[in-house]
Amino acid sequence: MPTLLQVILLVAMCGHAMLWVSFLNHINASAMARRLLKGVSLLTQLWLVGGLVWLVDRSLGLGVVPVADGGVASFRLWEVFYIAATVAFALVAIPYGLLCRLRAASLRYNGQTQRRVEAVPAAERRMGPYARPWDRVLGRLPGNQIWDVEQVRHEVDVAALPDELDGLSIVHLSDLHFTGRMDRSFYARVVDSINRLEPDLIAITGDVIDRAECLSWIPATLGKLEARHGAFFVLGNHDGKVGHDVVRAHLREAGLTDVGRHSQRVAVEGAHILIAGNELPWCAPAAANAATRCGTDFSPLSETRGLRLLLSHSGDQFRWARRHGFDLMLAGHSHGGQIRVPGVGALFCPIRDSLGMAAGLFYDAPTLLHVSRGVSAELPLRLNCRPEITQLVLRRAEAPMTALTPDAAATGVEAWT
Repeated sequence: MPTLLQVILLVAMCGHAMLWVSFLNHINASAMARRLLKGVSLLTQLWLVGGLVWLVDRSLGLGVVPVADGGVASFRLWEVFYIAATVAFALVAIPYGLLCRLRAASLRYNGQTQRRVEAVPAAERRMGPYARPWDRVLGRLPGNQIWDVEQVRHEVDVAALPDELDGLSIVHLSDLHFTGRMDRSFYARVVDSINRLEPDLIAITGDVIDRAECLSWIPATLGKLEARHGAFFVLGNHDGKVGHDVVRAHLREAGLTDVGRHSQRVAVEGAHILIAGNELPWCAPAAANAATRCGTDFSPLSETRGLRLLLSHSGDQFRWARRHGFDLMLAGHSHGGQIRVPGVGALFCPIRDSLGMAAGLFYDAPTLLHVSRGVSAELPLRLNCRPEITQLVLRRAEAPMTALTPDAAATGVEAWT
């Protein structure tokens, strides 16, 4: 039977791990300078390992870590304080995390969903020119789904959508992460898959490129995207590694339309779509004239025959989207957690205001949010969390929209062919 001390230390271990995850999520959701972020991230790794070793040692009395007065049962004042703090954090964070997940579940939207997986054949699974030895090991790791791109098709209702826009097809693409660790042929395959969908619009929501040497890949990949009314993009935090202005220039030269920090009006079949960008907290301001245009030109929607669409890298801007009356918001950044624990979901979710909303569809009036799992990642590893290409087909809602649960993924979906 474990002693009371061991139980307390076990809870402290949980609190320590949860504190570490929470801290890591929050710093990756901030606009912290890249070099500082890397330094702080490294310290958090050391903090996790060192803290867990210390707590395990104190729990089992292994004597690995020196203790005061040479007695295993004696604790320094700072040890007592830290154990108390981590226990308190666990007792607060566990119910808070459950409440966040319950709230996210209450907002989850159930459209008509179809899925299929286009796995890269084993013979064509090539790592890129800048792959490191451990990247190649991860690429071959059993259970790694980085090569299994899932195409998801959602039919979603949009309140008061003009008849002219009923059936509008938007392909949402996020978090491509051109690092050179995945070969360019992987992204060319993704582009071919998108073009076969023949979308009306393509929306890219940031983290396009991590390495300057991969800028030359853009014309042969994203430059080949085809959509009836254009491909639009905003940038994310990782694009700052190369330089946001540099990445913007290359994407524009490839024929994509930049809506970061501003908005653009697109005419479709006699109706209009306002496409705005929000790159906060990394690039300010957010769509400088979006609030004015939404409040004047696009209100009420039923009279102006339009749709208000927001592209944002971070799901944290959901409140901003709702405040400014957007009908649809598209975001990424969280990679769906990248590693999802069965029955638990994503542990790492680098967003502050939307915990539990790492991926999927959510509705909180008046805005429908889609958070993409993304196409790739800086680290070529995905467990129980496939890369994603999403096609959203918009339908006019005949009745007021509501959030519905459970989503289609939980109840089973038909094959999409």
